[in-house]
Parts: sequence; C-alpha cells; structure tokens
Amino acid sequence: MTGSPGDVILRWVGLASLAASLGCVPAGETERRPAGSVSAVRPGESLEEPGYGLLPGDYGHVGVVVRERRVVVPAPFDARLLERFVQPGDEVRSGQPLARFDFESVGRALDMALAAVTEAEASLKVARVEAQQAGERYERRRGRPELFSEEQLAEVEAEVDVSVARLESAQAQLAAAQTAAEQARAEAAKATLRAPMDGVVDEVYGSPGMYDTRGAPVVAIEAGEWHVRFAAPPQALVGLSAGSAITVTFEDHEPVRGFVIYASPELDPRTLLHTFEALLCSDDLPAGTPVHVVSVPKLAEGEPQHECPEGPRS
Repeated sequence: MTGSPGDVILRWVGLASLAASLGCVPAGETERRPAGSVSAVRPGESLEEPGYGLLPGDYGHVGVVVRERRVVVPAPFDARLLERFVQPGDEVRSGQPLARFDFESVGRALDMALAAVTEAEASLKVARVEAQQAGERYERRRGRPELFSEEQLAEVEAEVDVSVARLESAQAQLAAAQTAAEQARAEAAKATLRAPMDGVVDEVYGSPGMYDTRGAPVVAIEAGEWHVRFAAPPQALVGLSAGSAITVTFEDHEPVRGFVIYASPELDPRTLLHTFEALLCSDDLPAGTPVHVVSVPKLAEGEPQHECPEGPRS
C-alpha cells in the first residue's frame, strides 16, 4: 500500500471503521491456535531477515490491535453516577465493583413494592378470618337443620364461596407483590455496577456527577489474547488464509509475529475489501493502535507453522 502519510491516514480511517464494525468471528470460520506460550519477534531481528522480510513494494495493510473479547458495561438505569472505582489499565475480577449510581428512583420503587407486600399481607389476613367465620356459620346451620330453612342454608353457603374466592384472590395478590418486590430489590442492587468477567479496564466513560441514561456506556473491559483486525484487497487472498504467518509493525513497538485465524470469503460491500483477523504472539500491546500488517513469505528456519513459537512473552 503506497502513498503519502496523508493517504495512509485516510486509508486507516476507512479501514479502522471497517474493523470496528467487525464483531466476533463467525462461528465455524475461526481456526484457533493450540494452547501454548507466545512471544513477539525477537529483538535484533529486522524485517529484512528471512521470515520477517517485506516483499519488494509491499508496504502492508493497515489494521488495528484489539483484544479477543471486549465488553462495555452499561448504566443499569437512568441515574447519576456517584462514584467510579476503576481507571483504564486496572485489572478487575468478575463481580468486582466498578461504579456506584444514585438509586433514588429505583429506591422509591422498592419502597412502594415493599409497601404493597405489607398491604397484601394484611388483606390476606382479613380474608382468612372472613373465610374461617363463613365456614363456621355454615357448619353450625347445617348441624341444626330443624332451625334453618333451605334458603338460609343456601345463603350462608354462598357466603362461604365468596369468602374462599376472596382468600384465593388475596393469596394471588400477595404473591404478585412479593415478586415485584424481589424485582425492585434486584434493580436497586444494580446501583453498584460490577464487572461481568475477569479482564483489564480499557476505557471509562463520563465522570462522577454526570447523569447517565439506561444503557449508556460506563466501563469497557477487555480480556483474552491480542488480535489484529485488518482489511486487504482480493488479491491478498492468494497469500493470506487461516494459518498464514504475518508480521505486524508498530510506530513505537517491536514488530510482532502473528497468524491469521479468520479470512472473510466475501468482499465488504462498502470498501470492496476482504476482512481478516490474526492472533498476535504477544501479551502486552497498545490496544486501538493503527499498525501495518505484512504477510511473511517465508518462516524463519525451525519456526512452527500455524502457531506462536515457544519462548518468553514480549
């Protein structure tokens, strides 16, 4: 890919947009490397040496470094952010508190739900007493048939049916109120935002005191291995496929070896380019950095195929 620095930047902007639109690699189309240690290109080795060389006139494809998984944790409800407990670069564990929101609105909903439970319990207590009394009246009259007419017996029997129906209704209302209270309690517990997985905080959004709407991003967490996503023209498919070795060059970082794990068989209709994703043999890279991806025409002698070589991590 040739051109002035300005042209390269323009290409990067377009391809970065494409890379950002890529989600997880489609199921069934990803070739994962076997488990093992990973390492970067060893210091002192240049891109002109065998296995790390650029083809004449090959300036690589623009890509962006990402982590294997990235989760953006959203605001649980409309509320003011009171406190944030993490900053970019912090390691977090699943369940660890990330931030705390003002739960005044959901707190009011919880209070109302608990009040509804108290009211339903009282109604159920009354209904039970009424049902018991109606049943006792019916039994007394039925035990003295000579004192009561059939119409009087039918009347008290109807009272029993009504009291039983009221009792069943009160029981259902209490159950519904208790369910609503549990939901409100769970919603209030969300006021403390917690990490959904182990990882590293990549980005935080907003600041304490700001009002967030439900679903607004609060913290982004990344985890897993380092990948690079890039795009290349159709002719690149000749030399790039799942398992192909690549080298990624950075502006302020040693070159890193990688292996393609996904190659899109279809052209992106917007850019008319194929999209690729590759595993990088490193565990310490600058996320979001634009890089150049260069296909490696020949592996170094003794270097393993389709997986990162054994050795110290970069």
